[in-house]
Amino acid sequence: MKIISSLILILVLISCEQNINEGFITIQEKKIIQEYINEFPDNTQFSIAVIKSNKVGFLGYNIANDTIIEINNKDSVFEVGSITKLFTSTILANIVKENSMQLDDVISDYLPFGLNSTEENANKITLKMLANHTSGLPNYPSNLDSVAGRNPLNPYLEYDSLLLKDYLVNEMRLFSMPGEEFEYSNLGYGILGYILELETGKSYERLLKEYVFQKYGMAISTTNQNDVHKCLVHGQNEKGENVPNWDLNIHRAAGDVLSSTNDLANFVQANFTNDSILSFQRQKTFDDHNNNVALGWNMIRFCGITPFYWYFHDGGTLGYRSAMYMDEKAKSAVIVLSNVSEFHTLSGNIHRIARDLLRNQYRSGEIKPDGYCEAPFIEQAIEKGWGTWINDSISQIDKPENSIIGVWQQKLPNRINIKTFTPDYKTQSDFFDDKEIDVWGYYDLKNDTIILKDMGGVPCDFAGIYKYEIHNDTLRFQLIKDDECDGRVRGYEGIWTRM
Repeated sequence: MKIISSLILILVLISCEQNINEGFITIQEKKIIQEYINEFPDNTQFSIAVIKSNKVGFLGYNIANDTIIEINNKDSVFEVGSITKLFTSTILANIVKENSMQLDDVISDYLPFGLNSTEENANKITLKMLANHTSGLPNYPSNLDSVAGRNPLNPYLEYDSLLLKDYLVNEMRLFSMPGEEFEYSNLGYGILGYILELETGKSYERLLKEYVFQKYGMAISTTNQNDVHKCLVHGQNEKGENVPNWDLNIHRAAGDVLSSTNDLANFVQANFTNDSILSFQRQKTFDDHNNNVALGWNMIRFCGITPFYWYFHDGGTLGYRSAMYMDEKAKSAVIVLSNVSEFHTLSGNIHRIARDLLRNQYRSGEIKPDGYCEAPFIEQAIEKGWGTWINDSISQIDKPENSIIGVWQQKLPNRINIKTFTPDYKTQSDFFDDKEIDVWGYYDLKNDTIILKDMGGVPCDFAGIYKYEIHNDTLRFQLIKDDECDGRVRGYEGIWTRM
């Protein structure tokens, strides 16, 4: 266990630092952070911004001599990796609003060469599909290996527009029909940035400055390492050794931005205003019930009948890991930058810090869910009467014959599903027979009809209406009205037996 120090590290480069907000981040929040950063090597830095009701506080940590030291590093610069994609999408949203391009324009209209003629669906790919990862393109081009091996610590360095053209003309293969499936693609964003440069005649750096950095008060942010070298935190590999910064070349729009938590907080807070471009960028463009995606932003849906969303993106490179979670409705967010390598076994802790700090604002009551979404998180669900711990008590309740109240199970070859219906019209489902419920919400009964309204977990957006029949302690459901949630339809199939 590392020692935790409250010493504030005084950095020599005053141009990189300003006064830090004191007392804004709570002891509980610091405890969450410190539990996640305890196992990283010396010289690891973490720069964190916490936004609550549109007010921002900053906290930084450095690990030195096996000690966690609080520092002021809100203006220190880190590679943000794939968070860059948000800014690429912001550029696209601006240009679309100017009517220079349209989201549904096919990319072949903007490229100065034809796409692989053997890939018959290539000409169906649109700009929107590049921005929401539904183009069908793979994550990386197949000819990246031809140059990556020459610079293993900077694999994209020599991958230029000529190699991209060669791939698109001769080697391009799609994993799925354009527009139908979510498949994360760095390649897609590399192509999008390339098209934006071609169409505007401006460099990616100039587009960033014009449409993002200058507009939203991001004074330090850039793709030019030389401009920020005095404030740049060295990236580290999984052993804590310094590694070079990446140069993504023609893929620069997928991950080349260097930024600070102060700059990123300004961008997030701009999303809490009436900015029409950022509002347009946040509109959902794809939803398959597993992936909700806007332009650049990933979206997490909470609650069912009246859902709200978290917007998030993270990033990782050889020497850095970053995460940004935002609740636009509550005007709250968390940003975490670090020089933890994407390849460190605990690199996932970076996005866990951001996620858990934002969730803590709900648990602590700083964000209060409205009446239609009273229990979006498992902790709140348990406090309000949902939870697998109720199964034993519910199964022992005296109930009329043919009552749906109780605990029901469905034995499948690879798992046991469990559904519980309480006397106070709460219901919950556990699809893997573990200790955490997967969906919780309310139900209403009208004769032999049940109406299901999901509240939290993996909820459906709309109510589900089914007939139910109980016979000799077996339960069957029959869909009587189209249910737009395929997961719920599958979850209510088959025979259920009373426990």
